[in-house]
Amino acid sequence: MKQQKELDAVQQKSVIPGEQGIMSRHGRGFHFPSPFAKKHLYYLVWSDEYDCSPGYVVDRESLPCFMLMNLIKGKMRVTVNGKTFLAESGSLVLLNLNHPHCYQAETDLRVQQFMLNGNALPAYFNLLSEKQKSLVFHRDSKLSFLLSGLKKETMAPVPDDHLISMVITEILYALISGYQTDSSDPVRHAMYFITDHYKENISLDDIAGAVSLSKFYFSRLFEKETGYTPWEYLTEIRMRNAMHVLTHTNVGIEAIAENCGFSSAAHFIRAFRNYSGFTPGAFRRHFLEAPMGIDVGEPPAVLDKKGILT
Repeated sequence: MKQQKELDAVQQKSVIPGEQGIMSRHGRGFHFPSPFAKKHLYYLVWSDEYDCSPGYVVDRESLPCFMLMNLIKGKMRVTVNGKTFLAESGSLVLLNLNHPHCYQAETDLRVQQFMLNGNALPAYFNLLSEKQKSLVFHRDSKLSFLLSGLKKETMAPVPDDHLISMVITEILYALISGYQTDSSDPVRHAMYFITDHYKENISLDDIAGAVSLSKFYFSRLFEKETGYTPWEYLTEIRMRNAMHVLTHTNVGIEAIAENCGFSSAAHFIRAFRNYSGFTPGAFRRHFLEAPMGIDVGEPPAVLDKKGILT
């Protein structure tokens, strides 16, 4: 019921026949995704392509969805939450329409608009917002290909909800992957230090000292670049190695605890339960006695060539 009300709101507040500044339209308009798609997938509620004059303007308080705008020709001025930026031909704009927003043509304009929703979109939007404040992206060849595929599917007699969701996922991945850069030298060296010394009783002071930074600055930098706090990363390394030993050997719990840097077996058991939901003994029994078995392979690789946890 809630999702239907949201769809009704989009229908009431989106483009209406005869809207000022639209010279021609070349799209489907409203989409009617299945209940499954609205509950579990990314989905479209509106898609269209417009040729507009400089008089084209949309000014709304809110609309319960997000929007991808693909600028094919011309310039557009966009204001969201009081912040204004300019998007030009070759740009892709991602907007959260739940907040006050206004967009208008600065020149003759051709633009594709995809209004979309999905449970993960707010979190993905926030993640992208942290990376690029304006949310105007360069449309490279991969994004152009994906947008072409999305448009093609929207024009199908019966659009495939699952394919649409997959293409939207690929678009979001393409947008975020442009920010997956190499770690800085201090963070990369700290990750190697942790990997080399996780068996020891090391502290945050030890890790920060190894890269000659204050622990406060280092902690912020490390979390910003990796998504982990230094302590979370250390715990991840210890747990991955403990899981490997548990599933590949008969080594006792106390020896594993000592070998993975824990002060006692009791400390190890508590930490392991918090991390995995199992005690170490239950974890070993569960995986060794499972009918299909699980091969976790070689001891866990922890850093890739960019210094990122793998």
